[in-house]
Parts: sequence; structure tokens; C-alpha cells
Amino acid sequence: MYLYFGAHVTLIDLVFNAGAGLASYLMICIMFGVLSLMRPAISVPVFGMTYLVFVYMLEHASVNPLQLTSLHVIAAVAPALALVTAWMNWSQYAKSVLLRRQLKRSNEALVVQQQELAFLADHDALTGLYNRREFIRLAQMELLRATRVPCETAVIMVDLDFFKKINDRYGHPGGDAVLKATAACLNQALRATDTLARLGGEEFIVLLPATGREGALQVATKLRDAVRNTAIEFDGGLIAVTASFGVSSVPAQKHGTVDAIYAAADRALYVAKQLGRDRVEYAAPEASELRP
Repeated sequence: MYLYFGAHVTLIDLVFNAGAGLASYLMICIMFGVLSLMRPAISVPVFGMTYLVFVYMLEHASVNPLQLTSLHVIAAVAPALALVTAWMNWSQYAKSVLLRRQLKRSNEALVVQQQELAFLADHDALTGLYNRREFIRLAQMELLRATRVPCETAVIMVDLDFFKKINDRYGHPGGDAVLKATAACLNQALRATDTLARLGGEEFIVLLPATGREGALQVATKLRDAVRNTAIEFDGGLIAVTASFGVSSVPAQKHGTVDAIYAAADRALYVAKQLGRDRVEYAAPEASELRP
């Protein structure tokens, strides 16, 4: 619309001022090419129609015949220059849009990577459980809380029986499947307030807040039965597993450390292994490792 208006203005200008008329249409076309933002598929027919309209008006306007040749040149050159300008303008715009999109995708990918790194900093990559470092931090906080609000705290160590044989028979993919299924089984059998972590290899550990010896033994027995009754599907077959459990606890009147309760649970786990596996054993922390 503005181009067609410019064509009329140019013709009027030519009638009254030939010198200015030669440049007006060129300026109007180029300004439109600079200021407008059109796709090439749109700008080509627009400037093509502008050229045809201008030529048509030339043929029907009272213009000095000596000027017709130069006006025909302007009629061709002006839309061509405007088209090139519009194409360059659109190209720069398209590049900037593409760059912004790429930058947005890169930022989103960076956020995802940062979230993954933050997750892996305190979680086990295979099972999604807390890792050893995060478990120790949470256990220290819980033991500190138990001294302010006196209550018992218990820990259960879990070790899969004959896990090396599973790896030897089914390979590491089979072993990974067993670890993930065991983690899910244990997690499902625990309370929402309990904390489950993978220590490494085939070992897991559970933190039981406000739980004493008897309660911890009951939870460990429940976990043992859950693992025993879980058939793990792998490669078209089923893998049966069992686990041994070592339990320890800190009385409400005592203050214990993570190392102390961990060492006691590890001793209980060793006894469970020695007595035939697939069982639950208890060991109290050393008296020297507890303080009022």
C-alpha cells in the first residue's frame, strides 16, 4: 500500500519537479525495504507488483518523453535495490532469531546438566538412592537431633548374598538389574521417614529415626522377607536373591556417632554372613563409643 502511494507521489513530483521526482521513488522503495520486515517469498511479489504499477502509471501519465528512459530505469532499479535491502534485513533478523533460539536451547540444556550434576552429587547414579556421603550427612543431622529431643536411632546394613555369582552368571547388566530391583523393593517396604542409601557395590544402608532395637529388628525382618519374595525379571528369566542384615541402634539416653553405629551394624552384618546369610543380626555400639 505504501509503495503504491509512493508511486503516485513520484509521478506527481515528476510533473512539478523533474529532478526530485527521479529520486523520490528510489528513496521510498529503499526506505520501505529497510523499515519493513518481509520474508523473501512475500517481498519478491510485492516489489514486483510495485514495478508493474509504476510502469503502468508511467504509460498513462503526462510525463516528458525525454524522461521516460530514465524513469524506466528507476522503475527497475528502485524495487531491485529495495528487494536486496529487504532480503538483507530479513536475513539478519532470521539469524538473530536463530541465535536466540540456539542460546535458549543451550541455556535449557545447561540447566538440565546442572540439575543432573546436583542430583549426582548426593545420589547414586544406578539406583537413584542417596550415596554414602549424603547418607553420612543425614545420619549426622539425625543423631544430633536425637540428642536435642532424646529418642533412639537405628541403622540397618544390607548386603546381597552371593552377588558375585549373580554377576558371573548374568554379567554386569544382570547385576545392575538386581541392584535396581533390590533398591526399589527396599524403598517400597520402608516408612516415609526412613532414609535408604547405597553404600557401594551390593551394600545398602537404612537410617531409622526414633526407632529402637526391637523396632529396627522388625523393620529388618520385613525387608529380608521382601527381598526374599522378590523375583527379578532379566533376559527372559527370573533371578532370585536374598540378603543379610546387620542392625544397630543408639539408646535415647546416649549420644553416638555415625562411625560408632555404622561399625556396630557392620559387625552384626558379618555375623549374619557367618551364620548362613539371609538372616538378621543385631550388635550394639561399643560402650566406649557412646557418651551421655
